Amino acid sequence: MPSSVDGGFENNALASLSNRRLQLIILPTEQCNFRCRYCYEDFSHGKMQPKTIQSIKKLISNRVDSLEELHISWFGGEPLLAKDIVSEISGHASNLCKKKGVKYVSDMTTNGYFLDNKTAQALKHVGVGAYQISLDGVKDDHNSTRVLMSGKGSYEKIWKNLIDLSNSGLDINIILRIHATQNNMANMPAFIEKLERELLNNKMFTAYIKPISFLGKSVDGIDLIPNNDTVDKLNAYIREKGYAKDFPKQYICYACRPDSFVIRVNGKIQKCTVMLANNKNTVGEIQENGSLKIDKMLLIPWIKGIIKTDPKKTRCPAQYIDRPSPDQPSTHT
Repeated sequence: MPSSVDGGFENNALASLSNRRLQLIILPTEQCNFRCRYCYEDFSHGKMQPKTIQSIKKLISNRVDSLEELHISWFGGEPLLAKDIVSEISGHASNLCKKKGVKYVSDMTTNGYFLDNKTAQALKHVGVGAYQISLDGVKDDHNSTRVLMSGKGSYEKIWKNLIDLSNSGLDINIILRIHATQNNMANMPAFIEKLERELLNNKMFTAYIKPISFLGKSVDGIDLIPNNDTVDKLNAYIREKGYAKDFPKQYICYACRPDSFVIRVNGKIQKCTVMLANNKNTVGEIQENGSLKIDKMLLIPWIKGIIKTDPKKTRCPAQYIDRPSPDQPSTHT
């Protein structure tokens, strides 16, 4: 979430080459109320301006007649700092898709701090029905890494929101992404027990454990897990109990799909939500009339795994972007 579609590698690869499906990963703001210690973002941009908002709405209006499915994922920053923009664009997309008989799917990656019942209900009304929320283990572990701008912990507010949502009766899905480090692994089994007891018995929730990796520079005081044996065992337990979301066996990253685009607050079009500062990630920009101006030569390296039907290069195309091709000598000395 941003997600990939299941159905086998060949089917997914072929589907991504069709113009019948469009995935937009929209950053309505690149600001955040958190300052997680391992975050790779620089918060250099604010909220999306009306000009870009209108361009996205025009894009949706222009494309809807040719679509079978429109998928909008909300990312940031923290997207709920721009809830008004989410509501405006998603409301437009949801209403238009209903009118045209197009399947509309919308999800959000959020830190969960502002996701109370009222907000979730309002967003459900405009088509946002699924969320991914990260937790870093038990209260003390979480509060040592996922901190507010003020430096205070965020666990209590997020946990209250999750408990309230579990009792709300809302028809939404929440994936809990549990970050693992050497520092919090000792308490992880107890935390999984707490999740099982208080949240995972509700079908609204699924969970998985993800070891932290440093996407920017390393962080003092946070130690990466040298191997994933314990994480694998805990994830196996979560799957056996039926608390895990089923991920495709042959995963195709959204960044590799020709039908998927990241739209930043300034209207720039990128492919990956991690390599935000890398120039090779910017493949074009959205125009005022709603068209996407794409540089095909910049796009091709991202979708090469699909073009060549190479499953290895579809899992994470970003790791190949800065590498020379076999017939191109390296420029590094």
